[in-house]
Amino acid sequence: MRLLEGGFQPCLIILNLVMPKKTGYEFLKELNAREDVQTFPVIVVTNLSEPIVISKLMEIGASDYVIKSDTSLDEIISKINRL
Repeated sequence: MRLLEGGFQPCLIILNLVMPKKTGYEFLKELNAREDVQTFPVIVVTNLSEPIVISKLMEIGASDYVIKSDTSLDEIISKINRL
């Protein structure tokens, strides 16, 4: 978030859902609440595959998601290229 506050505008964010200081949910909510940040795609990577988790992620602004244990690197690259 500090990079964004400094004016950095990424073309893509790949966001882990489980992080030590802040969850991916918290980061995504903060990101989408910011009016000074342009819209860009966010792909969430997680091992949580429950439909309610995926639904919530998409609802709060994720562009796509990846289940780490079920997805190959080629599939991740394909998702990035589709955005």
